[in-house]
Amino acid sequence: MAGSEWSWGCAFLDVDLDGWEDILIPNGFAYDMDDLDTRDRFKSAGPLSVSESRRKILAYPRLDTANLAFWNQRDLTFREVGADWGFDSKQVSNGMAMADLDNDGDLDIVINCFNAPALLHQNQSMAPRIGVRLRGNAPNTQGIGAKIKVTGGPVTQTQEVISGGRYASGDDPMRVFAAGSSTNLAIEVAWRSGKRTAIHGLQANFVYEIDETSTRDARPGKLPQAAPMFQDVSELIQHTHHEEPYDDAARQPLLPRLLSQPGPGVAWFDWDGDAYDDLVIGTGRGGPLAVFRNNRNGAFTRTSDAVLNSPTPDDVGGIVGFTSVSGQQFILAALGNYEAASTNVPSVLRYDASSGRVASGAQLPPSESSSGPLALVTSIGTGSWTYLSEVEYCQGAILRRRLRASIETVRTNFSWMKSTASCLRTSAW
Repeated sequence: MAGSEWSWGCAFLDVDLDGWEDILIPNGFAYDMDDLDTRDRFKSAGPLSVSESRRKILAYPRLDTANLAFWNQRDLTFREVGADWGFDSKQVSNGMAMADLDNDGDLDIVINCFNAPALLHQNQSMAPRIGVRLRGNAPNTQGIGAKIKVTGGPVTQTQEVISGGRYASGDDPMRVFAAGSSTNLAIEVAWRSGKRTAIHGLQANFVYEIDETSTRDARPGKLPQAAPMFQDVSELIQHTHHEEPYDDAARQPLLPRLLSQPGPGVAWFDWDGDAYDDLVIGTGRGGPLAVFRNNRNGAFTRTSDAVLNSPTPDDVGGIVGFTSVSGQQFILAALGNYEAASTNVPSVLRYDASSGRVASGAQLPPSESSSGPLALVTSIGTGSWTYLSEVEYCQGAILRRRLRASIETVRTNFSWMKSTASCLRTSAW
């Protein structure tokens, strides 16, 4: 059903009233805008005048694709039966609505067509059925949002009363269910108000109208207490995120989200080389990178080194750690430049650990882009590492992701070589 042509929506409807919902899909478009021959003809014709451009769409052929009907085979698969059911019109079909137009208790179908008369499909199923119409309390007099469950028929059936939901269309709020050969059906209605109605001993081939005023309040069921999968152990580190105030709207009033609050990056990395992963947490502008050493007994101790506790010039994004061939540990932290509004801050900070001391390593040169997520990969057999940094923001540009890349190479003494700025950076050393 993923390749159902130019579809305008679909409807789940038990057409043959066997208890299993089938699928109906209206199709078609006035112009086949994907016609490659027409596209190539315009491409070879060169620039068009304004009047020619306005008439361009008329050159495309009509997309006459048949409406589709899929019969539910009761095994999670469907079979296309549009021709068998008479639901295969090639009119450009848009909106589709369902209602019992002939008062026989099943739902018929009306489809409006583009520049053509509407299609009317009469449901001719003879299988037993029951109809349910709700009379809700004002202002929801049609019981929109109520859920109806029918038991005792071929299978347990549930439907929700909806308003609209398809392209330019809305159904009659009556719901129809398959009754099968049962003579003892039951209806249960869960109203939006929280009330519940239950009716038993019903017969097929009737329409039942249920009034919300005659319902009783639903008794809340006692839910089983599920054992939690996780336990909050934040007290083990006693960490508080640092975030400086920043008014994004004063800089860009139409931003859909705050670029100044991406959230801190978090990484696990064996910083001290004791075979136990330590916890590294990023920070907002003006805060320090936090490294918590694993004490091997379920507790953590924050590193008090001056280099790690120095304030950062902007928000820290992605964090990765790695160990060199010589056994030295390094931490790379992507550094944004949005709040600083400057392209003079480093793109990535580096922290080096050696002999129990921490030093600030060579940093990646500034860039017009604000670094965000960070990843580290290695090339098999080369011994070199490459980092990938994804852009959160480009100074002076609309927020976007560009796939232009440039190479940043690190010398053998881990100093950065000069390179051009880009929004997706790779660096190998």
